[in-house]
Amino acid sequence: MLFNYFITLLFFVKIIFAVNTSFIPEGQRAEIFELTDNEVALFRVTMPDDEFILLKKKANIGGLGSAKHNLADILGNLLRLASEGLDDVCNTNFFEKYPGSNIQEIFPEFNIGSDGYAHLNKTEILEEYDTNIRNYVDFDFDKESIMEKFFNSNKKFNLIEYSSFCVKMMNQQQVEQENQGNLTDQKLFSKESLVKDTEIKSIISRNLITQIKNSLNSNKSIFETINDVNNNDIISNEESTPLIDEEEVTQYINNNDDARNSETSITNKEFKTKKSTLTVELGGKIIEFDKVTFSLGGQYSRQLSKPNFNLKIRGKKDLYGRSQFKLRSDFAEPTFLRSKLTSDIHNRLGLVSISANYVTLYINNENMGLFVLTDAIKKSWIKYIYDEDETTSLYQCGSSNLSIRLGYGCRNENDDVKDYSEWMNFLLKLDQAQTASDIEDIFDVDHFLTEMVIEYLIGGWDHIQQIGHNFYMYKEPNGKWKYITYDFDQEFGINIDRVFVGYILEDLPEHYLRRKTDYVNYSFSDWTVHHHIIEILILNNPSRFEKILKNVIEKVFNPATLFPHIDELKEFIKPYVMMDKTPDENGYYPGRINYSAEETYSLAQWDANSEFTMVDTIQYNAYGIKYWILAKYRYICNAYHMDCDSVYLDENYEFPINKEVEFKGYYDQSALDRIPKCEAEEYGYICCPNYLTEVLYQDEEGDWAYDYVMEDWCIINLYPRKIIEKQECWTSPLGYECCDSCDVIYEDNNGQWGVKNNKWCGILPNCKDN
Repeated sequence: MLFNYFITLLFFVKIIFAVNTSFIPEGQRAEIFELTDNEVALFRVTMPDDEFILLKKKANIGGLGSAKHNLADILGNLLRLASEGLDDVCNTNFFEKYPGSNIQEIFPEFNIGSDGYAHLNKTEILEEYDTNIRNYVDFDFDKESIMEKFFNSNKKFNLIEYSSFCVKMMNQQQVEQENQGNLTDQKLFSKESLVKDTEIKSIISRNLITQIKNSLNSNKSIFETINDVNNNDIISNEESTPLIDEEEVTQYINNNDDARNSETSITNKEFKTKKSTLTVELGGKIIEFDKVTFSLGGQYSRQLSKPNFNLKIRGKKDLYGRSQFKLRSDFAEPTFLRSKLTSDIHNRLGLVSISANYVTLYINNENMGLFVLTDAIKKSWIKYIYDEDETTSLYQCGSSNLSIRLGYGCRNENDDVKDYSEWMNFLLKLDQAQTASDIEDIFDVDHFLTEMVIEYLIGGWDHIQQIGHNFYMYKEPNGKWKYITYDFDQEFGINIDRVFVGYILEDLPEHYLRRKTDYVNYSFSDWTVHHHIIEILILNNPSRFEKILKNVIEKVFNPATLFPHIDELKEFIKPYVMMDKTPDENGYYPGRINYSAEETYSLAQWDANSEFTMVDTIQYNAYGIKYWILAKYRYICNAYHMDCDSVYLDENYEFPINKEVEFKGYYDQSALDRIPKCEAEEYGYICCPNYLTEVLYQDEEGDWAYDYVMEDWCIINLYPRKIIEKQECWTSPLGYECCDSCDVIYEDNNGQWGVKNNKWCGILPNCKDN
């Protein structure tokens, strides 16, 4: 009954909650996005019933799962892989497999006998691998490979070197292409497989992925460690574009041509049909389209309970200036605001960018709820913006740092393009450049710097500054390439632990607690990956970047500008958000057709996270949007010595926090109580986290640094004399003092003894040499 009430209510709220905003200058966007500033349009998609049933089936793929893992399980699975690798060694007749290779000299530790087989003590070898979780407290899952660290912990047996040898020999014998299955077991351990994600995916076949999953009895932890240690795909099955050679690119394109042209394209998880129609209700008009392509959209978002969709109007028709759209549920984040705000910031600054607004969607008269309607950057979009037909210079980048090394991390949007030489030559020039002047004639540097400013200010980790994802490169008619971003649901401080921490280790909380996670106060250098293009345009000479940064702060990224806009948007969409979070008479929520995925956020979380409250997300956490803006504004104003609004710089500026839905941390008190204290804490000092290594002050107690996160001094090294002073003297009951030094002269059943003032003194138990 309540659900039906909301449906009725929505016929009236279009008038009650209309927003008249001048936030974006008129004419900056396509007409469809201007018309929907004041009205949430209604989209009705119709398709054959059997296809709608199939769409639901393809959408129901399960949820994201938890980002929490046990390191002991991960190490245990790595040990299991090591055991399987040793079995491979022991079961191989090296004389038969590698005749004439001097294998006994290359690997003397194998103890290969006259029978050609290795004779090893497998138990002793496995005991040499480091499975002590405490030895991984300071390990950086973001920048290093846990697999490499684990296998290199065994100093007596180098399984990596053996695997690399196997790969080399098989390449020489040209076996790899003929018998991939025999190669994959060795490849798993080779040096080549222990590099960053984009390279890993170029050498580990999908068959191997399946083999590993099966061999581990569906335990994801270790597989995901192998598949993406550095970029932390533990939180999803999202697939970046692999680094592949030109022949593989051509084959990939050719193999997919038929699927693109068919009436209904259905693969394992994908769905697309050309048998749809669309009716749009907007501004008192009903507009109908009888040729529409409708498909499931997204990658990471496919594992949300309410999936995204893509929509294309065919037949040379359009809806107020656009023919292709994305319908985004934005269920990865709590507010429905992050995509809209980021698009509006771009539009207000007059950048070439996508736009966004809101629609409600029905499919075959079934209510799917509220969606964010955005541009789809396709050839048609280029036609609208640049009046270029069938462009051959638009590349979608799924895994790229704008370097030739990851050249095939971007794919041309024009299926007819098979020759990537123009693209590769452009990347080569970027790699060769040392200053902005070297590439000004081929690259829109100011636009790129403005995008880098925006990504930094909004905490945009889902683009080039972190994982090299979600952007296009387009060569404009003037000959300059332009960087264009999209998919903005991971902005304003949400899920940042995914890229800077990755694993939330339940059995090793100090791994997380000893990391600097005050992301809103990161400098640009601390925030971004130091790609070559970012180094030469920003880090080596930041003056141009800083000028643009200050301009963006003054024009748009400040509380006085953004807070009222957020308030308007919240009021505008609130009735639709309420409807989206209200079940029907059967208990079903609108659009949740991925039934086995987790339900997302409550109305209270929507409201609180739109404001200042950090809340839990499906896997990590999200800063309150207004809090992120306020804190980032303060940081930038102080760091760059800007003359900013004193109202928002005032530390007494008050803002509400909803304690009921506030993020409480990943660990409860019992887990924190189990953390062993560092040595200095045993004596009442605060230990510095591992990333603080610069000594700012020294005194008789030790070496000190300042922890800006905790806003207190901490000690890096506590001098032994202070440790001695803090300990209880065990020899006092025996009538002796304790020593000031750690020099042991004599030892008996009572303990260790030294000499002080020509008298015996007790050596303290925790005494350590300098």
